[in-house]
Amino acid sequence: MSFDNGMVSRQMNNKTVMKFTITPVDVEEVDEHWQPTVTLYKDLTLEETSGLLTAKQFDLWRDFISRKDRDQLGAIRHALIHRFSGSLGQGKEDDDSRLFLHHAFICLRLVKPTKRPFQVIQGYLKQEGPEVYSFTSPAIEHINMPVTQTLNRIGSADVARLAELLPGFLFLSRPEQGPLYLQRAVRFYEQGYSATNESTLQFISWMIGIEAVISKGRPIDREELARTLHTGFGEIDIKELQWRNYFGRPRQPMLVGAQVENLLTLRDALVHAQPLPDSLRVMYPDYFGHEHELGAYLNAGAATILQHAILQEIARLGPQSR
Repeated sequence: MSFDNGMVSRQMNNKTVMKFTITPVDVEEVDEHWQPTVTLYKDLTLEETSGLLTAKQFDLWRDFISRKDRDQLGAIRHALIHRFSGSLGQGKEDDDSRLFLHHAFICLRLVKPTKRPFQVIQGYLKQEGPEVYSFTSPAIEHINMPVTQTLNRIGSADVARLAELLPGFLFLSRPEQGPLYLQRAVRFYEQGYSATNESTLQFISWMIGIEAVISKGRPIDREELARTLHTGFGEIDIKELQWRNYFGRPRQPMLVGAQVENLLTLRDALVHAQPLPDSLRVMYPDYFGHEHELGAYLNAGAATILQHAILQEIARLGPQSR
């Protein structure tokens, strides 16, 4: 859902003003390497936003959103920020900025998936302070994160990786530049997080993306898919993201190579509307000591495999590799 200041939108003229588009991100406690402002790409930064947004800036929409929601918008502390010039009112440059931020946010999700949904806030940069004229509410406010990714937050190393990866990602995101199979894989990767809270639909989305990358647009059979998962991704530890030294528990990896048949069995059962076999309902403990069905770990595994596969393709095809 989008909220615009219609009065400002109708006051179109040829005057050029400075604008901004913000999308909030989840950041863990900053470390000694953290920088308050990092330039990622041209006019795009990741910044600490204290003082830029306040709850009062959203009072214009108090009849449509609650005080709690306005307080949450005013409490955003870290965000991707795109500064650009445009006309007074809203035009093509605003749409372009939102699309640009969406691509950057998806790239960040490839670097480190978090539970933060995509959201944009747009406004004017004025001497007396920022003025918000438009913002969106996420379609899904609480993302169903895979069991191994619930601790994820953005850290300084992730910001550095985003700055490194973003030029190639933006290059390959253009219809005339990137291959269709890769763009489709990226779409299904993001849709698995942002379009549904249903774990079975997430898994199917991520498996479609995996097959898109592996097939590169040609038909492949189950045997070839299994072989490629073994050889290309078999050493990935599905549970690695959740492991922390301070848990005081021994590391218990769950390698993709040992779960390939289970991944395909789960895919076949869901796609062909078959009951799940009991083998996929076996319980496994996480590093908190909580138990989850194997199917929950396979869901996390599909997301992680697709993440690795897309990043490999970006490294292989991006302009920096030419």
